[in-house]
Order: sequence, then C-alpha cells, then structure tokens
Amino acid sequence: MHDIHMLEYKLKIVEFDREDSSVRDFLRLPGKLYKKNFATQNISVERALLSGEHILLKYFKIHKFVAYYQRRTVARWILTEYPACNGLFIGFFECADPKGCEDDIAKGIFEYIESYAAENRFTMLAGPLDCSFWIGYRMKLNNFDRAPYFGETYQRDYYPELFQKNGFRVAELYETHGFRIREMKNDVFGDYKRKFEARQQEFLQSGYTIRKSSKQTLRTDLESIYDMVSVLYNKFPFYHGIEKADFIANFLPLQKIADLSMIRIAFYQYAPVGFIIGLPDHGNIQSRRHGLTLADYVRVLRNRRRARRYVMLYMGVLPAHQGLGKAIMNDIYDDIAEKNADIIGAFNKEGRKANEYGKGFMDTRYEYGMFVKQVG
Repeated sequence: MHDIHMLEYKLKIVEFDREDSSVRDFLRLPGKLYKKNFATQNISVERALLSGEHILLKYFKIHKFVAYYQRRTVARWILTEYPACNGLFIGFFECADPKGCEDDIAKGIFEYIESYAAENRFTMLAGPLDCSFWIGYRMKLNNFDRAPYFGETYQRDYYPELFQKNGFRVAELYETHGFRIREMKNDVFGDYKRKFEARQQEFLQSGYTIRKSSKQTLRTDLESIYDMVSVLYNKFPFYHGIEKADFIANFLPLQKIADLSMIRIAFYQYAPVGFIIGLPDHGNIQSRRHGLTLADYVRVLRNRRRARRYVMLYMGVLPAHQGLGKAIMNDIYDDIAEKNADIIGAFNKEGRKANEYGKGFMDTRYEYGMFVKQVG
C-alpha cells in the first residue's frame, strides 16, 4: 500500500494492491453515486481485475487508487499501461460531485495523476479506458436523464467538464442512435426502407450470403468475427489487440443472454466479409451487486425471445466490400420489425457515413468521447 497525503486539499490518495479495505472502498463507491436504474458497475469484472484473476490482465499492467477526503471515500480509478506505449490510461474513474465538497478535491486528484504519469515517463494521459477496449471505454456526453441501455457507458454528467477543467481535451467523438424500427411498417418510411431492401438484393444477387448465428455455429462465428476485427480495428485509437482464444472466451458467455439470431455474418465466396453483433436490451442487469434475482432471470428469458429493444454492440465490413453494411442492417431490421421492437445502432466515429444508416427513423442521438492530455 502506498499512501499519498495532499494536505493542501485535505486529501489522501492510496495506491493499493489487494488490501481488503481498499478493495472494499473501491468497489463500494459507485453504489453511493448512482440510483439503481442508472448503475452500470460490473462488480465481478472489477473484482477479477483487482484480484489479478482477469483473463486479459496478461496484456497490460494496472495501478489501483482510492482517494479519501476527511476519511470519506471520494474517488477511485485505475491507471493502465501497455508495453511499448507512451500513454497512461485512466479507467474505472469515479469522483464524488466536486460541488458537494470542494473543487480542490478533483484538482488534487488530477494533479496527482499527472505527476504520477510524468514521474513514470509517460507523455500522455488518455481515457476513460477501463483497462481494455474489450472491457470498456469512452465517456458519455449527453442524455443523462435516460437509463443506460445494455452495454452502454454511463457516468455522472459532470465528468466531461471535470476532465476539461483539468486540462484534458476531447480527442475522439463517437455517436450512435436510437431507431424506431417498429415504424418501418408505416408508409412514412416506405421509400427509405425500399432503398435498404434494394441494396440487400444487389449484394445477394452478386453472390453474397448473410447468415444468422446459432448454438452450433457460434464459436466458429466468433472466430470469423475475430479475424475481421483484427483487420478493422487495429488502427482504432486506444485499441490493443488480444489473442483469438481470449476474444472467444470473453464473448462466448454472451450466449446465456443473447438471441443468437441477432448475430449476423456476411460471406462472399465462402469467406466472412462482414458482421453485426446484436443483443436484447437487458438494461443494466450486469450491475446486480448480489447476483441475479428470480425476476431478473425471467426478464432475461423473456428478452431472449422477444425484447422491446435490441442493441447492436459491434458491426464491421471489410474494406473491399463497402456498402454491405446496409444489406446486413436491412437483414436484421426485418426481424426486429417483426418483433415490433426498436434498436440502438452500433456506434461510429462522429461524421462517418455509417451514421446515416437509418436516418429516416432515428429518434435519439447518443454522444461519447475520449479525452487526452499531454504530460510534461
């Protein structure tokens, strides 16, 4: 355990390893900041990281911190470093409202983080990155009054300002949208839908196929998705690759809560060239601190069969097959419309053409950002 006392702020920062009291305070803080419907903490993932048991820990090194003000836990975070990388990544960041105590608390925390980075010869701070791209990253920027959808990043609405007031700038902006898929049945959206259908038929007639996943094909489908992700995401800011076995181990448990028909793989000449991973919107069910209740299990089973909304977690098309995305989207739109459900689209970098998909029946725009600060 490493104690840092910042007397000018009446602030105590503790860097810890696996001490029970610090682990407890780290895990408990989010429960004090969020109402039940807005909590997104996955306590099993956090505990696995803190205890050194998470499957992805072999790819990075972490430093864990808790901050106290007058013996009260007011902040927590993890700093992650990657081999041969000059950036230090801030993740699992939580901070009590600075207006509720003192702005100096947040100032002291960020000054400490910057000093820590400089002393360890890092030249950049970036985040939020919860250790890995595959665990969680990005900061929510709007729609804080809406309960988070399944898999969404959610945090207190003052965090973006907190980062910017302490010298961080927005380096990347992302967006996704809520779509009123059930309204595709209406004549208002008929012309728009016909354009999607025409694009799908164009690809099908050119020799492409689009297949739903299943229990029998899921592992093979994940292997195909991994191969595509390795091409599509390798230049993505803040992305660090993992081995295929770990990718599959990370995603295979999703079959317990997934409607596998919402995972699509597109093929051309028997080779996978595009994909989309969709899941029923289970809300923040992953945040249950003491496991799922019977009511939660019933809800999951019901959603697997027929959810009110579906979340497209990931989507990609290999560069040589541009335009295929609309065909894949149309294929999945039809099934969702039959279920009389709506959709949260896969997110993209702000300004990308992919954000125009389904523009005619968007009803909500969700915005996210990644923040950076040069050190030294």
